Amino acid sequence: VAVALLGGAFYECAASGSVPLARRLCRGREPTCEAQLPLAPCRQAQESDAQDLLKELKAQSQVLGWILIAVVIIFLLIFTSVSRCLSPVSFLQLKFWKIYLEQEQQILKSQATEHATELAKENIKCFFECAHPKESNTPSIKDWQQISSLYTFNPKEQYYSMLHKYVNRKEKSHSIRSNEGDAVIPVLDFVDTPGMNIAAGL
Repeated sequence: VAVALLGGAFYECAASGSVPLARRLCRGREPTCEAQLPLAPCRQAQESDAQDLLKELKAQSQVLGWILIAVVIIFLLIFTSVSRCLSPVSFLQLKFWKIYLEQEQQILKSQATEHATELAKENIKCFFECAHPKESNTPSIKDWQQISSLYTFNPKEQYYSMLHKYVNRKEKSHSIRSNEGDAVIPVLDFVDTPGMNIAAGL
């Protein structure tokens, strides 16, 4: 939207076709101004006043575009500041958290590649030898779904990712998706980002 406003073309077409706006812009100008104004964006207007108004509309469009950009930037700054102030963890812990996630992502990708390679080799070997493959300890569909679910923060449990939470569950059949006291914290939304990066990288 901001890019379109900065260009001015869309606003020129929309504003020039607006009867109330045309009346206001053409006040004190030639009588034919209102009729010529809608033709100005198509460069068909014969009156010079209409072309002058077209420049004015483009200037208005660019001003609105910059105002929109400024409002979005200010909103993001306020949102980020408020989120940081309301964060349940300290700044240094957040830095540690991000380092942990980066390392977890790299190691998970490495281990997944190694495990997938071994599984592929075993399956291909059995295919050519007409044999049955050895039993492989691969996480189940449910296991993958649990570590891929949305991260929720619980002040009573200090887990840095859903994988961290999964391996520390009390019972193997216990679901980690939602427990009492869990909450989605906006400032911790970066926890879910590494999981998406791994999926894209794999």
